[in-house]
Amino acid sequence: MFSATVAALLAGKKLNAALLFTATFTDGTVMRLWTGVGDLNLGGTVYQGAGRLIAMDGLDASIGTTAPTATFKMSGVDAAIAALAVAERDLIVGAEIDIAVQIFGDGAVAAEWQPVDAPVGLGAWIGDQLTFDRTTAARSITLSALNYFASRSRPQGSYYSERDQQLRYPGDSGGKFMASLISKNINWPMSNF
Repeated sequence: MFSATVAALLAGKKLNAALLFTATFTDGTVMRLWTGVGDLNLGGTVYQGAGRLIAMDGLDASIGTTAPTATFKMSGVDAAIAALAVAERDLIVGAEIDIAVQIFGDGAVAAEWQPVDAPVGLGAWIGDQLTFDRTTAARSITLSALNYFASRSRPQGSYYSERDQQLRYPGDSGGKFMASLISKNINWPMSNF
């Protein structure tokens, strides 16, 4: 059975899409925005419309050993929102950010401007740096965010030595022969039992 989205595409309908932005701040507070106008209620979860005030860039999937940085920019903010972002910087940096896409009907008839299927997750990031920009016309706030896998290539904290093994598990002799195993050939299965 086809999903509602696939069925609509097969029927020749034009579909619309919007991005859903969910930020869980370090104090547990959750903010939900979407790239449309007004409130959007999806199964009891309400997203506030940000329209064109919010821009998202760098939502690409990581390829190979790269971990791309995403940027989330709010433009046209007033002085009160900018001051709040400065005051709450510690809650924003380190926030968990989830981005999803929601498909809608073509909107030719008001009744068709309805969500089709459930949102599809695009990725998750962790807030990294918050910057502010002010021109004579408007203010903007930009949050750069790291992919969850940005630290996947970091080296481990220590080597596996006897000293490390004793620090972790006092009395264990599992690390005693580690140095003697370097570049050693072990025949398996052993033929001399």
